[in-house]
Amino acid sequence: MDIACQPGLWTARVIRVFRIEIRITHGMKPCAFLLSLVSIALVGCATSTTSILRHYLEATDTGDRAALGRELAAMPPDDLLDAIRAMEFDANLEAGILERTLKYSDGFTRPYWVRIPENYDSSCSYPLIVELHGGTVVPADWGRAEIEKGWPEALETANVHDVILVGPCSDVEHTTKDAWWWRLGGCRIVTETLRDVKSFLNVDDDCVFVAGMSGGGCGCYMLAYRAADDFAAFLPYSADMLVPNTYGLPVWFENLKGANIRHIHGADDTHYKKERVVAIVEAANRAGASIDLKVYEGAGHERKFMIEHEYPRFLKDTVGVVRRNLLPESIDYVTDTPSSGRRAWLSIDELDADAPDDAGLGVSAPMETLNVVPDKPKLGLVPVMAKKNEPPVSPAKVYVVSFGGVAYRHGMREGDVIVSFNDVPVASGEELWAALDKLEWGQTVKFVIARGEERFSFEQKLEQGKLFQRDDSHLQARVVGRWHPGLVDIRTRNVKVLSVWVAPQMLDERGMLEICANGVSRYRAAPEPDTEMILSEFASTGDRKRPFVSRIVINLD
Repeated sequence: MDIACQPGLWTARVIRVFRIEIRITHGMKPCAFLLSLVSIALVGCATSTTSILRHYLEATDTGDRAALGRELAAMPPDDLLDAIRAMEFDANLEAGILERTLKYSDGFTRPYWVRIPENYDSSCSYPLIVELHGGTVVPADWGRAEIEKGWPEALETANVHDVILVGPCSDVEHTTKDAWWWRLGGCRIVTETLRDVKSFLNVDDDCVFVAGMSGGGCGCYMLAYRAADDFAAFLPYSADMLVPNTYGLPVWFENLKGANIRHIHGADDTHYKKERVVAIVEAANRAGASIDLKVYEGAGHERKFMIEHEYPRFLKDTVGVVRRNLLPESIDYVTDTPSSGRRAWLSIDELDADAPDDAGLGVSAPMETLNVVPDKPKLGLVPVMAKKNEPPVSPAKVYVVSFGGVAYRHGMREGDVIVSFNDVPVASGEELWAALDKLEWGQTVKFVIARGEERFSFEQKLEQGKLFQRDDSHLQARVVGRWHPGLVDIRTRNVKVLSVWVAPQMLDERGMLEICANGVSRYRAAPEPDTEMILSEFASTGDRKRPFVSRIVINLD
């Protein structure tokens, strides 16, 4: 219930305000005094609403949370927006490294680490950098290690200190391989970590950045492909932007349009060869991306050149300077699932292969331009391996089989046990991994595999070929949209239901908006602000600067 509906509290607030006012307005004319009194009382109301909002976010009892949610949803939209933007934060947090634990939506609890800057002032908002670690299965403290490797030195070198650093963890102690940064679960770990950080630190939502080396860099690209709305810029290094694709998750170069990406690579990187990375980046840029690629001669799969040169440059030229844009004039977006179907003001809510298509709009830009031979053969197979400082894992059990790879095409699946490789018995996952790392083109590989009591084998000559191509056999949907005040024009393919998320800037001078989809006018009205939608957006993201005040759902049937 709003404070204005609680007479006792309201009276007490007025008395308190009156006592303050009588001290500071002695000698003021009566009219000015009353205006000042009302002004401060209204500020008190906003403070009360902010308090209710804080209780709503922190409520653990579902009944209490629902009741508080109903109270907030009954407010005028402008009042709720004011309360969201006036959120207050703990003023007594100490600077330094803070460890937090969070139960994520996949059911696992993981730690993450936050570096709070010196002289942190809770009344000021701060830029934030998420640093994604490399590797797959990692120790629980890798999140801390990542924000202590180079960033503190770079902050000193760049003379930039007011930045929050966050180091989350992905597959901690084999929690789940879907948590790897280049998979959808990894994306959720990042976005859920951000939501938690924003609940207790004053973050500038328009100045959030993500960086990462190797697997972390691949995760930067995954976020750019499928969850870009939280970020102003991306800093992948020593990474390969097609890694998600090799694990069965399609990627689309169109989704990188408008993303601010600076990719740094070592010319002597043996893990991701320069020639391959350059060819992929060039192909993405031809499809509409604008990736800024810099290759360091004499550098390998490492971060030394990042610490010495790129971290300080990123801090000075990008952090606090580049801001995200949630109202781009045009959007070109592709997805295979509604869970990652939104980009800024446009979302694909339901896919349908039988939905009417706009003439000439394809599913996605072709990837056949990627006529590059991989530097060494990959079978698409990852065995289970031991945690750090533990003995090798025996037998050699399969942890991951990449969709469409050699192992997958021959029937190998996760959980299978490798009995022998090239007629040599395999004792452990580490032994198999070492053998796979020595493969060369033209070599023939032989596997004997156990699945329960069953045994089967396959043999394959490793012929050189193009990069693994995206599998376009399953349903994918695409939207291409533009807006200017008063009009949104959209073309679709394989889309049954979509939504336009409306910001005041998108309306004409009369407050009207027309939405056309595939040449047909689907909506023409003055959209009303939706308090429930505003609250839901804030609660799910912790983002206080999203400009959207209503949502228009368009069914294309």
